[in-house]
Amino acid sequence: MARRRLLTREALTCQLDPPTDEREIARHFTLIREDFDWISIRRGPASQLGYAMILLYMRWPGRILGADEIPPLSVLSFVARQFDMPEAAWCDYGRRAPTRRAHLIDLARRMGYRAFGRTDSTYWPTSSCLWRRPSFSQRSWPESSSTKCDGVACCCRPSPSLRRSYDERVGRPTNLSMTY
Repeated sequence: MARRRLLTREALTCQLDPPTDEREIARHFTLIREDFDWISIRRGPASQLGYAMILLYMRWPGRILGADEIPPLSVLSFVARQFDMPEAAWCDYGRRAPTRRAHLIDLARRMGYRAFGRTDSTYWPTSSCLWRRPSFSQRSWPESSSTKCDGVACCCRPSPSLRRSYDERVGRPTNLSMTY
């Protein structure tokens, strides 16, 4: 089956690349006191700058800085100025892959990230079928077994507990007298 791109390369670039505008850089890449506390325990300017860049990329634009990726010079110099260190320290970061991996693991733990697992799947297997949880923009559950939700065929109805948890997340009051 042929794959198609949902977003063009330009649209992805706009979403995943950091800004180059000075005002946006200051908005997204300014460190707070807690960040300085986390970063200050790293040894050496290269390690501190690398840890800070990974932290800031995880926070915004919401992705991990690639192993061979070099951040834009404007972003790098803005972050380096907050530490009073030269942006050339970035060249020394990541010479050892275990350092970068240790930083990623530490940041994921501190920020509350975890690996994607079976319980995080959008598919909910039941005894005889597979059912997909609707998106939050879809305000009603499929009522019959032959409907489609989000383009995926539903072959069963959700359990009452799943419907209640969806209603709570969407902000719809749960009517306890209503039968599911």
